Amino acid sequence: MQWSARVLNGRNVLKISGPVVSADVSRLKLLLSPKCIATSPVVDISEVTFLGPAGLDVLASATLPLANPPWPLPIVIGDRHTQVLHAIADAQLQTLRVFDTVENALAANPTDGE
Repeated sequence: MQWSARVLNGRNVLKISGPVVSADVSRLKLLLSPKCIATSPVVDISEVTFLGPAGLDVLASATLPLANPPWPLPIVIGDRHTQVLHAIADAQLQTLRVFDTVENALAANPTDGE
């Protein structure tokens, strides 16, 4: 797993790429902890090639501190990696706001999402 962070339009964007396997879970938890992310972050996993159950659990856990409206966690998933899309759909993570691009996530109203 690789990661980078940047600020776009005044919001923190955390980009995760590559496979997210069990060995990456502790680092991902730290990156998504309330101490490390802003009140309204965007998490871009559009370049994640594999997202296993442990990674899904971390995403679900990261949404809990942010799940109070109006800022549920926006996740950018793109459309390139079907395994990741299916894993998120199968996990039924209703607290995630899913977008196809970072630009759409940044432009959305707080309660928008698919």
